[in-house]
This record gives sequence, C-alpha cells and structure tokens, in this order.
Amino acid sequence: SLIHKLSSLKGFVIRPLSATRKYGDIEQDAIMAGKEQQVDYVLASNYQLADGRIKITSQLINVASGQIEDTYGFEKDAFSIFAIQDAVAAEFGKKLLSRFGGPAIASSTRRGTTNEEAYRLYIQGTVLADNGQKGDVGKVIDYFEQAIQLDPNFALAYAELANAHTSAFNGGGRKATEGYLKAKAAVEKALAIDPDLAEAHSYLGIIKTNYEWDFAGAEAEHKRAVELSPNSSPAHGMYARLLAILGKFDESIAEMKTAIDLEPASAGNHHSYGWILFQARRYDEAIAEEELVVKMDPTIHMAYNVLSNSYDLKG
Repeated sequence: SLIHKLSSLKGFVIRPLSATRKYGDIEQDAIMAGKEQQVDYVLASNYQLADGRIKITSQLINVASGQIEDTYGFEKDAFSIFAIQDAVAAEFGKKLLSRFGGPAIASSTRRGTTNEEAYRLYIQGTVLADNGQKGDVGKVIDYFEQAIQLDPNFALAYAELANAHTSAFNGGGRKATEGYLKAKAAVEKALAIDPDLAEAHSYLGIIKTNYEWDFAGAEAEHKRAVELSPNSSPAHGMYARLLAILGKFDESIAEMKTAIDLEPASAGNHHSYGWILFQARRYDEAIAEEELVVKMDPTIHMAYNVLSNSYDLKG
C-alpha cells in the first residue's frame, strides 16, 4: 500500500514489491539491501502483534551515511488487514512525502478486491510465482483460481492466472493449445473487468507474440502497458524483449535499461539484457552481462546458453 502511494509522486522512484519481498527476514541488514537495490533510502520496519493490536515501528535509513534520519510509529486494533494497510499508507506516506518535498496525494490502494481472503491467496500466488520453480506453477494457478472463486471480479488475479498458464505451457508438461486457451480466456476476463490494467496488457502482448504471431497487436499491448504503468520494470522488460524479436535493437536496449534502472537487483532483468545484446550481435557485451547474471543467480540456466552461443559465434 505504501509503495503504491509513494509511486504516484512524479520523479520519486520506489522499488516494487517483487524486488523487496526477499528482504523480509528479521535479521536483514537494511543498508546492505539498500546498496543492492541502489537506492538512497530504506524504510526498515518491525511489526508486533499482541492482544488484538498491531504496533509498527519504521526507521528511515540513509544508505550512504548509514544513519537513521527519522522514526515513525503506528499502533492500532488489528481488526482488518485492509484498514491497517490504508492507515499506515496514509500516515507514513504523508510524513515521507512531506519530508521529501512532495504534495499529499489522495490515492486509493491498488488491490483489485475487497475480499481479504482472496487478496491473501493472490499474494501467496505472486510470491510463489516470484520465487518458485517450474514445478510450482500448478500451485500458483491454484492460488489464483481460489482467489477468483472468492471474488469473480478480481482483475489482477485473472491477469496473473493468465501469466501462470503461459509459464506452464512454456515449461512443458501440457499441450500448448490447452495453456494458450486458458491464458487467453483469463487475460480477456481481466481486461473486461479493468481495461486499464497494465499487467493484463503486458501478458496479452506475450500471448499475441508467442501464440498468435500478431506482432503489431503485441506491440500495441506493450506500449499501452508502459503508458499505464511507467514505473513498472516488468512492463518495460516485456516490451524490450518484443522489440528485440522485431529487430528494433536500439529501442529494445533503451527499454531494457529502463527496466534495470527500476529494478537493478533483478538477475532476470540482467539476463534479458544479455539476451537482447546477443540478438543484436553485440557478443562481447552479452558475455559481460551474462557473466554478471551467473554471479547474481547461478540457477538461471539460460544465461549459460547465451554465454555458450556468444563464445561460439565469436569463434
């Protein structure tokens, strides 16, 4: 909720939830996380739940100096997850925006549902999709389907369900036609509920590229996604990969650099950049990028594929 609120301030770049989930351990070094994410400040929080109340203490840490520049406190009855999220986003958001010279912003939290259990299932699905392996895709699909059963108008859940089905048949194990039909139906449902849902436009762009070969239609979808969510690293990254397929390498590289700027600690982003450089026949640069990837995450096997092919084509 707080990420969403602060992201609405022009010129204020906030790392997305997908980039920050991995820092949830209570022993996490906030300054190390800030350096890895290449940010100026980190908001590090502790949560206490007792006797039906929640207490939150947050420290605003300057990454360069290592100093705590401000501390925010919050205590409230823990009767509603959504109410707590909105209250924290409003109170902490107002203080942070005031500190950094931004105007107070009246923005509703972007959840897509009023059903707390559906929202919990959706979050579980997205966390597993971010961190899981190909074998977990069935569980991911199940989480999103359960969320949709609880709230049939949950557009975000439909969009992520479409992406999960796409991942499932890309990884094998089912006929592509089956996965394609389910993905297409889910993404169309998401857009029928919310025509301005950036994620749905991005995923529809992938479907149009990979399974319909409608490249003009795909480019229109990715452009729309970037327009709707200019601070979305995945939206820029997916658009960049399409541009590389179309041979528009200068545009592709520019989009991918934007994606990396928004989420610099993403090994997936750096791998996509290396793959784009390879497609552009910039083999030395592709090698340098993919060597960085295998240091960041040695389990990304396609990075070795790009390295092998690059060395091969260099002779």
